[in-house]
Amino acid sequence: MIVRRLRKSDRSSLHSTTSDWTFLSMLWIAGVTGFFLELGLYLPSAPSWGYPMFLVHVGVAMALVLLVPLASSPTFSIGRSRSSPSGCVVDTLQEPSL
Repeated sequence: MIVRRLRKSDRSSLHSTTSDWTFLSMLWIAGVTGFFLELGLYLPSAPSWGYPMFLVHVGVAMALVLLVPLASSPTFSIGRSRSSPSGCVVDTLQEPSL
């Protein structure tokens, strides 16, 4: 996903915004911190970096959970046809243009 956005190889990645990159970087940070926390569970003694990394991991994961409704609402209104269920819902919720 990141390589395609850097190369701008397909239509969906031509207009990457800061929020796209923020979401991808937060997702990457959550994955890496979760991986290292999982590795830390198999060490013989508790690592000193475990609690600060857990705090970062939980903070980033909660931010991602809170951003999902905000990030998915523009997706429903862009590129959806009236025949799709989400396109019909968005069309009925939008104000009619005069």
